[in-house]
Amino acid sequence: MKTVKIIVQKFGGTSVKDDQGRKKGTCTYLICKKEKGYKSVVVVSAMGRKGDPYATDTLLGLLYGSAQHMTNREKDLLVSCGENISAVVFSSMLNENGLKAVAMTGAQAGFVTDKEHTSAKKLLT
Repeated sequence: MKTVKIIVQKFGGTSVKDDQGRKKGTCTYLICKKEKGYKSVVVVSAMGRKGDPYATDTLLGLLYGSAQHMTNREKDLLVSCGENISAVVFSSMLNENGLKAVAMTGAQAGFVTDKEHTSAKKLLT
Protein backbone atom coordinates (compact mmCIF):
# COMPACT_ATOMS: atom_id res chain seq x y z
CA MET A 1 0.00 0.00 0.00
CA LYS A 2 1.33 3.43 -0.97
CA THR A 3 1.54 6.00 1.80
CA VAL A 4 0.23 9.46 0.99
CA LYS A 5 2.34 12.24 2.47
CA ILE A 6 0.22 15.21 3.49
CA ILE A 7 1.39 18.56 4.77
CA VAL A 8 -0.95 21.06 6.43
CA GLN A 9 0.36 24.59 6.01
CA LYS A 10 -1.10 27.85 7.30
CA PHE A 11 -0.08 31.12 5.69
CA GLY A 12 -0.66 34.30 7.69
CA GLY A 13 -1.95 37.63 6.47
CA THR A 14 1.37 39.19 5.50
CA SER A 15 2.46 36.17 3.45
CA VAL A 16 -0.73 36.30 1.34
CA LYS A 17 -1.06 40.09 1.34
CA ASP A 18 -0.03 40.71 -2.27
CA ASP A 19 0.92 38.95 -5.52
CA GLN A 20 4.62 39.04 -4.71
CA GLY A 21 4.18 37.40 -1.31
CA ARG A 22 1.76 34.80 -2.60
CA LYS A 23 3.91 33.83 -5.57
CA LYS A 24 7.43 34.26 -4.23
CA GLY A 25 7.16 32.56 -0.88
CA THR A 26 4.06 30.49 -0.57
CA CYS A 27 3.65 29.15 -4.10
CA THR A 28 7.35 28.32 -4.41
CA TYR A 29 7.19 26.48 -1.08
CA LEU A 30 4.14 24.44 -2.13
CA ILE A 31 5.64 23.58 -5.53
CA CYS A 32 8.77 22.33 -3.73
CA LYS A 33 6.63 20.16 -1.44
CA LYS A 34 4.70 18.77 -4.42
CA GLU A 35 7.97 17.85 -6.14
CA LYS A 36 8.94 15.94 -2.97
CA GLY A 37 5.70 13.93 -3.16
CA TYR A 38 3.55 15.81 -0.66
CA LYS A 39 -0.11 16.69 -1.04
CA SER A 40 -0.94 19.99 0.63
CA VAL A 41 -3.83 21.23 2.71
CA VAL A 42 -3.52 25.00 2.93
CA VAL A 43 -5.16 27.37 5.40
CA VAL A 44 -4.93 31.12 4.77
CA SER A 45 -5.63 34.15 6.89
CA ALA A 46 -7.20 37.34 5.63
CA MET A 47 -4.78 39.30 3.45
CA GLY A 48 -2.56 41.84 5.20
CA ARG A 49 -2.76 43.71 8.45
CA LYS A 50 -4.81 46.54 9.89
CA GLY A 51 -5.35 49.16 7.21
CA ASP A 52 -5.16 46.69 4.34
CA PRO A 53 -8.56 46.40 2.60
CA TYR A 54 -9.46 42.81 3.53
CA ALA A 55 -7.58 42.43 6.82
CA THR A 56 -9.73 41.28 9.74
CA ASP A 57 -8.97 44.43 11.76
CA THR A 58 -9.98 46.61 8.81
CA LEU A 59 -13.26 44.75 8.40
CA LEU A 60 -14.01 45.07 12.11
CA GLY A 61 -13.17 48.78 11.84
CA LEU A 62 -16.12 49.20 9.47
CA LEU A 63 -18.42 48.79 12.45
CA TYR A 64 -17.30 51.82 14.48
CA GLY A 65 -19.92 52.33 17.18
CA SER A 66 -22.45 49.97 15.65
CA ALA A 67 -20.55 46.91 16.91
CA GLN A 68 -22.49 47.04 20.15
CA HIS A 69 -25.69 46.38 18.18
CA MET A 70 -24.28 43.46 16.21
CA THR A 71 -24.83 39.86 17.26
CA ASN A 72 -21.87 37.50 17.65
CA ARG A 73 -23.21 35.58 14.65
CA GLU A 74 -22.96 38.73 12.51
CA LYS A 75 -19.46 39.47 13.83
CA ASP A 76 -18.36 35.96 12.82
CA LEU A 77 -19.87 36.47 9.38
CA LEU A 78 -18.02 39.78 8.93
CA VAL A 79 -14.68 38.42 10.13
CA SER A 80 -14.94 35.39 7.84
CA CYS A 81 -15.19 37.62 4.75
CA GLY A 82 -11.45 38.37 4.74
CA GLU A 83 -10.52 34.68 4.98
CA ASN A 84 -12.99 33.73 2.25
CA ILE A 85 -11.64 36.38 -0.13
CA SER A 86 -8.08 35.30 0.64
CA ALA A 87 -8.93 31.62 0.01
CA VAL A 88 -10.40 32.37 -3.42
CA VAL A 89 -7.49 34.62 -4.47
CA PHE A 90 -4.91 32.14 -3.18
CA SER A 91 -6.61 29.15 -4.82
CA SER A 92 -6.72 30.99 -8.15
CA MET A 93 -3.00 31.80 -7.91
CA LEU A 94 -2.13 28.18 -7.12
CA ASN A 95 -4.15 26.91 -10.10
CA GLU A 96 -2.48 29.50 -12.34
CA ASN A 97 0.88 28.07 -11.25
CA GLY A 98 0.02 24.43 -11.92
CA LEU A 99 -1.08 23.42 -8.42
CA LYS A 100 -4.62 22.02 -8.36
CA ALA A 101 -6.52 23.93 -5.68
CA VAL A 102 -10.10 24.47 -4.52
CA ALA A 103 -11.13 27.24 -2.12
CA MET A 104 -13.40 26.09 0.71
CA THR A 105 -14.83 27.44 3.91
CA GLY A 106 -14.41 25.35 7.05
CA ALA A 107 -17.98 24.07 6.68
CA GLN A 108 -17.40 23.12 3.04
CA ALA A 109 -14.31 21.19 4.14
CA GLY A 110 -16.44 19.22 6.60
CA PHE A 111 -15.68 20.99 9.87
CA VAL A 112 -18.61 21.11 12.28
CA THR A 113 -18.64 23.37 15.33
CA ASP A 114 -20.96 24.13 18.20
CA LYS A 115 -23.16 27.24 18.00
CA GLU A 116 -21.03 29.51 20.22
CA HIS A 117 -20.37 32.37 17.83
CA THR A 118 -16.98 34.11 18.26
CA SER A 119 -15.70 31.17 20.35
CA ALA A 120 -16.97 28.00 18.66
CA LYS A 121 -15.46 24.61 19.47
CA LYS A 122 -14.81 21.98 16.81
CA LEU A 123 -17.16 18.99 17.02
CA LEU A 124 -16.45 16.96 13.86
CA THR A 125 -14.15 16.88 10.85
